[in-house]
Amino acid sequence: MATLVPLQTRRLNRHHAADVAALQAILEAAPGYALLVQGQLPQREAAAEDLAALPPGIGHDDKFVWLLLHGDQAVGAIDLIRGYPQPDCAWLGLLLLIESHQRQGLGAAALALVLAEAHRWGCTEMRLGVVACNVVALRFWQQHGFAEIERKQVDGYTDEVIVMRRVL
Repeated sequence: MATLVPLQTRRLNRHHAADVAALQAILEAAPGYALLVQGQLPQREAAAEDLAALPPGIGHDDKFVWLLLHGDQAVGAIDLIRGYPQPDCAWLGLLLLIESHQRQGLGAAALALVLAEAHRWGCTEMRLGVVACNVVALRFWQQHGFAEIERKQVDGYTDEVIVMRRVL
């Protein structure tokens, strides 16, 4: 298990080169995830693209990308969107830990931070997509109360995406 140092977050700004580099470092420190779900290592512009990406009808004021900090070490990243796909919903686009910090209980701690933030926003549900071949992640989400609501093909992924939902 992880030490009892609580996780903290720091919001990243897509306009700050150091923040883009920090997210890129996280993506590159979890190559197994990218290989599994995208079929390739993180590309050079992956962080910049992730920071800029928005779903329809959502602006950057409602997109929150945080660096996860365990003590003074960056150990992961979260991408959370307020008000998508409906006003009372939060969409979790990414909760990723670097490989050296996986399977230590930090994922559950990070999820608790995410759920608390969505609750503060007044959201009544959270949704996310998990690539079907990512069975470890699928099991994690199921263990934390998320249930499948649909499956769909999404360009750029190695398998179908399972959309999951949890009432808050």
